Amino acid sequence: MSDEQRAMPKGIYGVIISPDGQVVANEGDFDKAGYGGFKLAECQKMRVRNSLRRSFAKAFLYEKMSHRMSEHFIEIFWDNALQHGYRMQLFAQGWTDEEARL
Repeated sequence: MSDEQRAMPKGIYGVIISPDGQVVANEGDFDKAGYGGFKLAECQKMRVRNSLRRSFAKAFLYEKMSHRMSEHFIEIFWDNALQHGYRMQLFAQGWTDEEARL
């Protein structure tokens, strides 16, 4: 492994894309903290997915309401968006394809 590869930060970032191809939310996670039983790349993916869904909901809802959203509400809101053509795309930075498995 080269010095450049060792210096590359490992993380996951993602975007939510509208049906017309516009990026409506973006998030990234380069935190080195993991959860018990999960590999670091998987933890980063979970956090990015959750952050993306929350950012997406905040972008479309009244600001004061968005501070009180439950995870259940956000999940329902995202499921509805999927049915209307929105999609989430994740990208790996510094991880090999095998490590990230996006």
